[in-house]
Amino acid sequence: MYLVNTQLDICFVVDTLGQYMVELRRVHYVVVKHLFRYLIGMVEYRLRYVQGDGVQLVGYLDSEWVGSVVDRKSTSGCCFSLGSDMIS
Repeated sequence: MYLVNTQLDICFVVDTLGQYMVELRRVHYVVVKHLFRYLIGMVEYRLRYVQGDGVQLVGYLDSEWVGSVVDRKSTSGCCFSLGSDMIS
């Protein structure tokens, strides 16, 4: 969940692939394989949050279930903000 919500490129791919879960095709498997290769290459890049250092992570999520009249697929979006709680 952390990767999907903090990396917008991963979020877009996972969301798009999620729309095709009912009818997967070979091209979708190729994209999943590419995504896993990308994630393996990103193992060493990470953020570390330490408790008590004054950093606050706030997230918002918006979903629209079956919002498209044409293909009846759902869409969602998210926004995360990393700020300091030291502001008075």
